Amino acid sequence: LNIKYSPTGDLYICYTGGFSFVSKSNWINYDKNNLQLLNQQLWNIAFTDNTVWIGTGNGVLKIKDNKWNVLKLTKSDPEIISGLAAYHNILWLSTPNELIKYEE
Repeated sequence: LNIKYSPTGDLYICYTGGFSFVSKSNWINYDKNNLQLLNQQLWNIAFTDNTVWIGTGNGVLKIKDNKWNVLKLTKSDPEIISGLAAYHNILWLSTPNELIKYEE
């Protein structure tokens, strides 16, 4: 379970099998039943500018401007992103085998 507030004050709850987004008036759950991108274990959440990053059992889920993409940022297969941290728009990712610095 990972719970974080975004820079805009929205609450994100990442849990096994999905995540929830809570804003001032909405509570939305995303899981493998309503979003096929979430067919992997979800590990962590980080934020850069207006982007939400979620570490999964098969890459990084990037959510920006209501667009969802899974990025492969390592050569590992499966790409288990077990840790995420953001600092000054730099995303740091950890896998069981490496630490990765990612900048857009």
